[in-house]
Amino acid sequence: MTTVNETINGIFIGDGVRVIGTSGAGYIAAGPQSSAPATPSSGFNLYSNASNQLSLILPDGFTRAISMPATSSKTYTIPDVASSSFVMTNGNSTITGTLAASNFSGTSSGTNTGDVTFAAAATGVSANAASLAGQVITLQVANASGPGVVSTGAQTFLGVKTFTNDITASANINLVTQVGSTAGLVTIGGNRFISSPGTGNAFFGFGSGNTTLTGVRNTVIGNLAATALTTGTDNTCIGELAGSTLTTGINNTIIGKSAGGLNLLTGSDNICVGRSAGAGLTTGNSNICIGNTGVGTDDFITRIGTSQTVAYISGTVIPSANVDVPSTTSTIGQYRMGGTVCMHSYLPATGNFYAGKNAGNFTNTGTQNTVYGSNACTAFTTAAANVVVGQLAAQSLTIGGNNVIVGRGGCGALISGNNNTLLGASIAGFLTTGSSNIIIGSGAGSAYTTSESNNILIKNNGVIGDNQTIRIGGNTQTSVYITGIDSNTITDANLPQIMVVDPTNDQLLASTSFAYRNFTTGATVTVTGATTPTFTNYTVRASGTLTTATNSFSTGSIIEVTKMGKNVTIRIPFFTISRVGGTHTTIVFTFTAALFATAFASSNIVALSNAGATSIGSAVINTGATTLSFTAVPAASFTGTYGVNNNDIIFTYLSTV
Repeated sequence: MTTVNETINGIFIGDGVRVIGTSGAGYIAAGPQSSAPATPSSGFNLYSNASNQLSLILPDGFTRAISMPATSSKTYTIPDVASSSFVMTNGNSTITGTLAASNFSGTSSGTNTGDVTFAAAATGVSANAASLAGQVITLQVANASGPGVVSTGAQTFLGVKTFTNDITASANINLVTQVGSTAGLVTIGGNRFISSPGTGNAFFGFGSGNTTLTGVRNTVIGNLAATALTTGTDNTCIGELAGSTLTTGINNTIIGKSAGGLNLLTGSDNICVGRSAGAGLTTGNSNICIGNTGVGTDDFITRIGTSQTVAYISGTVIPSANVDVPSTTSTIGQYRMGGTVCMHSYLPATGNFYAGKNAGNFTNTGTQNTVYGSNACTAFTTAAANVVVGQLAAQSLTIGGNNVIVGRGGCGALISGNNNTLLGASIAGFLTTGSSNIIIGSGAGSAYTTSESNNILIKNNGVIGDNQTIRIGGNTQTSVYITGIDSNTITDANLPQIMVVDPTNDQLLASTSFAYRNFTTGATVTVTGATTPTFTNYTVRASGTLTTATNSFSTGSIIEVTKMGKNVTIRIPFFTISRVGGTHTTIVFTFTAALFATAFASSNIVALSNAGATSIGSAVINTGATTLSFTAVPAASFTGTYGVNNNDIIFTYLSTV
């Protein structure tokens, strides 16, 4: 080993040169030579030419200059592996391995010259996808039979292709019509993801639908959705496992994870929206389940929600059938308005019904109550069989029953009364325990304060302590007009008209009333067997032949007649007869029916009496019912004066008017 530490013009070393150094000394610096060194007889001369290129001169006299252009530092590596070699001899190069270049000239035999060119891609060129003819390379277009390049025309590729990056299509991706489970599918990781078997079916999602169904126009989106479809048609299933058990159903719309997916097999025209919505349906039809699983074989049922406590629906709700709510409790089965209860049927099995904001309550155990009015009957505890209508009506009623109360604020203080009928605003407002009252009129019964009972008031305040009392009207009425009470027609306008009770049927009727009528005509007194009798209190005018058996006389005296409704009393004042010979057998009094504007009938005779008389006789009704007759019969034939014991003769009958 020779060590040189000086700069000299040349060094010839026989056993090699070692350059030792790290970051300082240890390198060979060769400056540019203005001219090439001499040709060596053997070995090579290495130097830097004037262009700063590493140059070699071999014994053949040719110079090899290595040009390594770069814009930054680079490393050039000549591979040292068995399969690669880089040999350059006498200007010719042999390359084993891969050679990349943009331009080649010449041939392996040294006879071809010029660039290598590519011809237009063609079909059916070679099983190797390309061919070389002279300096021209022809690439094959890939097709269904072999490999090749991608062309700008329509192509069919053979074999499975795997792309490591995205595929971007500027037009359509066209699959062949699906054939079973082998063609026309889009798979991910080998699993069916998009398919369209049969006619008009579209399935999206891993394992969605199936490839053997015969049903048509089904749309399925979601993993394992509608996997059991066979002949089902026109179904829409969206969501994982949606409609997973559906087989032959048609026109179902199922949206949501597991919606309609546990039991529904053959049902049709169902709408199920929400997770597991309609999952309880089996074969039902035309159901709507939104957020509700449905029940068994529901048919034509709408179920919305399961655990919700409030529902808000905008717009007008117009049901085409029934609105069915669950039985009322303190939390469900209520109709609300603005959050306030407006209708319910607490204890519905017992017949209670409440309508109006906050009407009734949810604690009453009474039955058969019907309440309509806001804040009415809020104090019920055991109240039963009440009918209450009106805002704030019967607010204090707790245990009363069988009351009918109609009117705003009616009977507001009543606590325990029963069997009351109260009609009118603020009616009987202070009554607390009264029962069996009938009170009509706004504010009527306002004087009642405690237990007044069995009263009838019509537009009357009543009086404190009333019981079994009827009061009609207040201080403002001045006339009474009542129609249709009786069919009587009052023909005598000069007679006073009154309202009376018909003693035959207790019906009110219109009638007349009078007393002490002076009958100067129309009344006839007939004395049988008398001759020229003289009647005290009467002026007698003889008529006919006095010697005959019957003599007629006309009276001008006063006969007292009293009429009160249909009751008519005829009072004939006591009288005496002065006889002039002969005997008296009967005295007959006859009255014309027209005198009393009525027709007589035997059924109307009530009484014929004379207090203390030995014999008065009997009433005689003629066949025409146009006259009324009765007789006064002396005790025996007599002479002198006959006074019928100085008592009045009284005859009572019923008029028809």
